[in-house]
Amino acid sequence: MEISVPVSGLDKKEWGMDAVDRLSRVQGPTSVLPLLLCFDVDGTLETSLEKPGPVTLAQLRALEQAGIPVIIVSPSPARPPGFHESLVGSRTENLKAAAARFPTVFRAYVSDNDDYEAAWNAGFSYIDLSRLNFWRGPA
Repeated sequence: MEISVPVSGLDKKEWGMDAVDRLSRVQGPTSVLPLLLCFDVDGTLETSLEKPGPVTLAQLRALEQAGIPVIIVSPSPARPPGFHESLVGSRTENLKAAAARFPTVFRAYVSDNDDYEAAWNAGFSYIDLSRLNFWRGPA
């Protein structure tokens, strides 16, 4: 599985100016990046109790098999077993702890809760769940 992020044309407001500038310096206009993905649970993952999200456990496992650390940063009781967790305090603290544990060039927080500020305060880009697409390979 590949996840690629075209750096040219990224919206600095959505992705975070620091992330876009850092990617441009390190990787050039289009690259497959060493990245860290942190996930909310409720409304994001299929294990959510009230509103199951579209991200499946199989997709998370595929990311990990591709060498991309997947960290759950939500204290939800619906969080799936078998994945790394970072649950030390607030959402921002959880993200910062994950970043310290898995240093990468690009860090993203995937959620459906519009928690842009927590992501940016932790040095992450925020990816709204509605904009996340998993590449499934050639048809």
